[in-house]
Amino acid sequence: MNQIIKKMEDKILLLIKYKFTGFLKMEKCGLEMKNRIQQIKGKLDHLNSQKENFQDSIESLNKKVNNNKRAMNIIMLANQKTQVNFKNKVESLVSKALENIFETYKFILVSEIKRNQIEFQPHILDNNKKRSLKYGVGDGAIDIVGFALRVIMICFESPRKRRLIFLDEPFLHLGKMREMAYSFIQEVSKKLGFQIILLTHDENIRNLTENIIELKEK
Repeated sequence: MNQIIKKMEDKILLLIKYKFTGFLKMEKCGLEMKNRIQQIKGKLDHLNSQKENFQDSIESLNKKVNNNKRAMNIIMLANQKTQVNFKNKVESLVSKALENIFETYKFILVSEIKRNQIEFQPHILDNNKKRSLKYGVGDGAIDIVGFALRVIMICFESPRKRRLIFLDEPFLHLGKMREMAYSFIQEVSKKLGFQIILLTHDENIRNLTENIIELKEK
């Protein structure tokens, strides 16, 4: 009987030991899981913090992009307006120069897109008929346009330089209308303060000049 009781006690102690050992293992496993969960939670909190920082950075970059887009649009509009104003001014001034010689001529700049840039091609309107300056009009009109454009470019120079133009045998292609062109040059010189030096064999210009220097071969 005593042996039976002792065996039962040993089994009970063994069972308790087994259960206790299992409990310790479970407790240890639970602590490990708790630590792992805390580590994962810490990483998650760090990622959430980084996410917020990234979102703030993305919002800041988006604002900068939008501001740059608005600034670019303003610059483009200002550039377009400047181009249109300059185009209108040039057309008006060159047309006035042409009208002194050719009453029906007007000067226009036709815009074209080439190599992703706006380029202006010069044309002449003759009684509202458009002609290319390269092929559609005579050399006399080209001489007037060339002179007028030189005057305009000098006027727009910055910083402002001395208004001086050298002309070598100008307006040869105008024939009998050369005197009208000379009168136009004289008017430009007086009104805009240009000093114009002409090199020419044309004797008809004598009455339109202030100073004459004759060069003769010996």
